[in-house]
Amino acid sequence: MIGSGQDALVTIAPGPFADLFETSTREIRDALIVSGIAVGEVTGPGVYESAAYPGLKVAVQKAPWGKCERCWNHAPEVGTLAGSPELCPRCAAAVRK
Repeated sequence: MIGSGQDALVTIAPGPFADLFETSTREIRDALIVSGIAVGEVTGPGVYESAAYPGLKVAVQKAPWGKCERCWNHAPEVGTLAGSPELCPRCAAAVRK
């Protein structure tokens, strides 16, 4: 279901690590090479709890958004941008320049 990290949306449970993920979302998303990071309830299949960091609990699921043809990241805006429907906002801006 998830072919690469770029296909993934990672949700972190509220707790001691949530603040870090909320303040550094972009950096952590880029470091993990995933399409999305969110803080929220984590339940169901794909839930992992860290043995090394008590309180760190995450869920991994397939990102529900369209895939950018240029960077391969999934983003909510893919498919909605006039003139560049196949691109994410970052790639659309780069191509315009």
